[in-house]
Amino acid sequence: MNRVSLILVAIFEIVSGLAGLLLISTLFGKISYEVVPMLWYGVFPLASVVAGLLLLLQRRYGFSLSVLVQLLQLPFIQMALFSLNLGVALNLTVSAYWAPRNGDAGMVLGINFLALGVLVVLWLCRPKLAVAQTDGI
Repeated sequence: MNRVSLILVAIFEIVSGLAGLLLISTLFGKISYEVVPMLWYGVFPLASVVAGLLLLLQRRYGFSLSVLVQLLQLPFIQMALFSLNLGVALNLTVSAYWAPRNGDAGMVLGINFLALGVLVVLWLCRPKLAVAQTDGI
């Protein structure tokens, strides 16, 4: 069951990374100048594809990189001068708006529940660490 779950997570990461790369290629220079920097100009979707491939092929850093990619997709922050939404290609975000008292621009904070769900699956399927057995020590 754990192996099937990890395969599904790997496929999800590959698909979401490819969707992010497709979003970058269609929007870069055309429409939204806000989306491209949020995806780190394609570096983050590429990292998601690499993490999914490493996880699928059971390579050394696949699990760790997948956890890192999901952790980075978890927060959603939007302010007047800063925006962070690394899960912009595929997300299910719940957010709240905080309006300041002095009339300045507000702030939106949220959580990507899709990334949280994938992170929980990764946590439940994490590889067990081999315990070194010692003789007589």
